[in-house]
Amino acid sequence: MEKQQGVRIDSLPVDDRRLYDAEEADILALHREKIQAEMGQRAIKTLLRSGGSESRQPESIAETNTESAPAAPQFEKLSLSDFFSPEDFLDDSTEAAPEEDVKTEKSERELRAREAMLELMQKNVAESAEEYHRLNRDILSNKLMLRIAIQQSREADASKVSTRSKVTDGIRERIDACGKRLESLPKESPESHVVVHGYELRKHIAEIQNGEIVTTPYVRRHLDRVEANMAEGRPTFIHGHLGSGKTELAIAAAKHTAIDKMAYEAATRGFQEFRANNPDATKDECRDELRRLYSVETRHIQRALRAGDSEITEKVSPLIISGSKDLTTQDLYTDKTLKLKKFNGKSLLEHKDDLDAEIEQWKAEHPEEAADPEKLSEEASKILELYKLKNQAFGTEVDTILKPIAQAVKEGRPVILDEVNAVPMAVLISMNDILQRRPGDTCYVPGLGATKIADGFSITMTGNLSSGTVNYVGTDTLNPAFLSRLDILEHDYLPMAENDTNYDQQADPSQNELFQVMTAYLADRNGNLELPEKDKTLKKLFRLAQLSHQTQLIFEGKWRESQSITTDSGDELEPSLEQSVLSIRNILNVLKDWDKGSERDLDTALWDGFISSIANPDEQNQIIALAMQYGFFSKDDGWRTTVKERGSGFTTLDEAHPGEFNFERKPLELCDLRETVDILYGKAPNREIYPDINLDELQEEFEEVSLEDIEAYEHTIEELGTAIKALEVLYTQCGCEVPQEG
Repeated sequence: MEKQQGVRIDSLPVDDRRLYDAEEADILALHREKIQAEMGQRAIKTLLRSGGSESRQPESIAETNTESAPAAPQFEKLSLSDFFSPEDFLDDSTEAAPEEDVKTEKSERELRAREAMLELMQKNVAESAEEYHRLNRDILSNKLMLRIAIQQSREADASKVSTRSKVTDGIRERIDACGKRLESLPKESPESHVVVHGYELRKHIAEIQNGEIVTTPYVRRHLDRVEANMAEGRPTFIHGHLGSGKTELAIAAAKHTAIDKMAYEAATRGFQEFRANNPDATKDECRDELRRLYSVETRHIQRALRAGDSEITEKVSPLIISGSKDLTTQDLYTDKTLKLKKFNGKSLLEHKDDLDAEIEQWKAEHPEEAADPEKLSEEASKILELYKLKNQAFGTEVDTILKPIAQAVKEGRPVILDEVNAVPMAVLISMNDILQRRPGDTCYVPGLGATKIADGFSITMTGNLSSGTVNYVGTDTLNPAFLSRLDILEHDYLPMAENDTNYDQQADPSQNELFQVMTAYLADRNGNLELPEKDKTLKKLFRLAQLSHQTQLIFEGKWRESQSITTDSGDELEPSLEQSVLSIRNILNVLKDWDKGSERDLDTALWDGFISSIANPDEQNQIIALAMQYGFFSKDDGWRTTVKERGSGFTTLDEAHPGEFNFERKPLELCDLRETVDILYGKAPNREIYPDINLDELQEEFEEVSLEDIEAYEHTIEELGTAIKALEVLYTQCGCEVPQEG
């Protein structure tokens, strides 16, 4: 079939549109069934892949030699492949449907519509993915150009207050235009919606699986601000309540800044070589080459970090100071210690070698006397005494040990002072001169004196600020004069819209970032989500996110009077949480304990993973009451929780749920990438463009759409991004540039 450009919906007959929509639904249903079967097969193959003891062969002939000394026993992990074969777990849900089951009795008109629809969907996926990557490449390229422009502006006139110019404005306008285009891209078609948000979701999943901070829009905004400060050497104070992720934000920003600096410096060196070898390269080629080099170096560093490269890890990791009331200036800057001093510039071992040489020389000159042990000992003593007289200057000396801030100043590294408001104010004031200086300036470092600040140095502080409702014991109010030297950033909990009642009734899904992170935690690397009783579970997960948000509001003192709690006796309790909050860390622990309902339901996991760990009985009682308001601990499920009066003590699990748990494991149901994206980012836009063909003009030789065609679409929508990245790596390794559109 020839490539068709598409026709708008308002120009399409209603019957044709309905036919196309029906065929699209069939294609997506087949795609979902295939994905579910493949996920089951993949799980079985992963757990039952070969690697058991029967497959291990002797590594050398020596291993088979029974006469050799017995080797120390080595523990080898057991493998399921020793005990099961894949066939033991294969069933109808994990076996792909045969092709004859996929085909249905359709007219040639319907089959032609299906083929045209499949082609259009594949075309939209490919074009959206290509556009998405092109826009991101253009944004990166222009950000690098902006960086160079700002650097040149400062170097040309260091006294200038602003670096803004027509050049920087023009580059920023290009970046803004690409950003706006990225925002509009998901609205063009159902496929572009899945492609753009699918990449975003998969990025979050990879961040979770790699143990990195999840860069939701809220977190990304704060990361950008902290990273900009670090790059300029400006000090930052990040404050927020417990469990909001302040320290994680600071560490992530420090690593990102260090990786960026290393990649940029390496790319700059590589570009100079490229420019020397390609003097006639166009401006576009130069921009593309710098971006390519920067991307390659960034990926190289990130891969090294994931592989555990100790040298790279040391280079990008910030120096961290844990704040406490016992911290002193010696802990921040320098400490003194005694060490053995070299006399006459030599170490003790070097002097021993000299003494041995003198004795050997005497023995060579006096062989007869050296044969007498008594005379040899006497002469050796004389040589030692003479040697000591010649080398009188020895003993101990004071050695200076650099502590984190002094080390960071000299080496150009970021330093993080955690829990800064637990540090005595007198110690913090000692940092005043350092806080006012920038890389390249000279500052006063206690214990070192005047010291030039190396490029890459920055100080970032984190802390909890007490409020009217929360008092963090052991912390002090920070001096306003000290705070005036810092860029102050409040990092709150992840956003959740209060008024949304269910996952399928979100007014603006972009506001529910906590729910997005929870879902990404449960999804596989491709964005597919398997849950028991998926609709019921998704509702409960959304309510868990709302419960978390509610505890956070109360903890921060932002609750409304309408949210008061009523005890079983009818009295009203004013919500007040000072020690307990259901943070993202707690939620992920609950989800891990739940394990998608393998051995317990979500209510029991919430109790075991959070409720039972609350140390204050009144706060435990309040959170139980809030959980009940959000549908947890229902009497229908055997729970007998009550809202107690203050001072009534803890509620035990036996008291909350007397008797045995009647848990029934439910089969997993699939939300494929398209469905997961719709849940987290809102419904896809309605299709505006349909195939531009005449369904009534049938081809003489018509090729029926087969299972292979469906699989081709499936492969396109699931693997296109991976293929593009693989091609970029391949071209990079070959020293070539990735081909651009057109």
